[in-house]
Amino acid sequence: MDLPGLKRFLAVVEAGSLNKAADRLSISQPALTKSMQALEERLGVELFVRDARGVRLTAYGHAVLNRARLIDSEMRRMRSDLQALRDLSMGEVNVGAPPGPGFHSNILPAATKRLLDGGRRVSVNYSMGTREQLLPALRDGQLDFIVAMVEENETTTDLIQEPLFEDRNSIIVDAGHPLLARGALSIGDLVEYPWVTMSESLQLEKALRAAVHAQGLTLAHGIVRSDSGQFVKALLHSSQCIGLIRYDICRVDTQRGQVTEIRLGDADESAGMAGLHTMGMVYRREAGLSPASLRLIAEIRAECEALAGPARPNNPIR
Repeated sequence: MDLPGLKRFLAVVEAGSLNKAADRLSISQPALTKSMQALEERLGVELFVRDARGVRLTAYGHAVLNRARLIDSEMRRMRSDLQALRDLSMGEVNVGAPPGPGFHSNILPAATKRLLDGGRRVSVNYSMGTREQLLPALRDGQLDFIVAMVEENETTTDLIQEPLFEDRNSIIVDAGHPLLARGALSIGDLVEYPWVTMSESLQLEKALRAAVHAQGLTLAHGIVRSDSGQFVKALLHSSQCIGLIRYDICRVDTQRGQVTEIRLGDADESAGMAGLHTMGMVYRREAGLSPASLRLIAEIRAECEALAGPARPNNPIR
């Protein structure tokens, strides 16, 4: 395997031209061209289409790109693991986490603290986003594992999902919302106000519209969607919007009395919007996890169990 050639191949893709890539690699453009030609000859395919504007990947080039990124990622992990053994440290871990302030404020900080206890020298990098946002980076090897909604009907075979804890749907308003001055509430009371939800909750939004339609009603305002839990909370505090979100997103604010969870008087009206979501860890089936990743996973499991009881850590969904 031509590892230096693959490294240079990735540099050319990122730079978009041989000249720019050569400058970044501190080698001559002819030397880089010769290296790419040698890689193409070794693989038996053309990787680039060359024109006056630079280079573009062929279909073969795209296929090589996906694998080259994984190889590069695994090489970086191997070097990190070896360095960790030399330094008696644990290396580096890259994690994707969901947009839930409750998870960020409780579980992740506590798990990270326990990982760092005892003077462990470990680097931890967190990236926040929804499952859809984080999966490409997980598959490319940029992330070691992610915490996200578990898809019970997942059909892909390259990922393993491990349940951690259950989260539920919630109807949330600011603690000073006018609705709280009323008695028992129905869906008819809620249609008067605008709604805000997370972009990940399209099925939940469909359930809301179905519940409203079942009562012969329509929403008087639009629905605001965002990938940011912080934005959703800020909008709830600064407006009369009603939030339809996972409870973990507002867990801390609810406990502090800053927002209030609404319960509908008619159980049938809210049945479609009720339900539980399984949150869990997702990692690549064929990738070995570093010592730092395994240690952090163990700490996250422990924190989740303390929060909501055992979460079936030994029953991954494959």
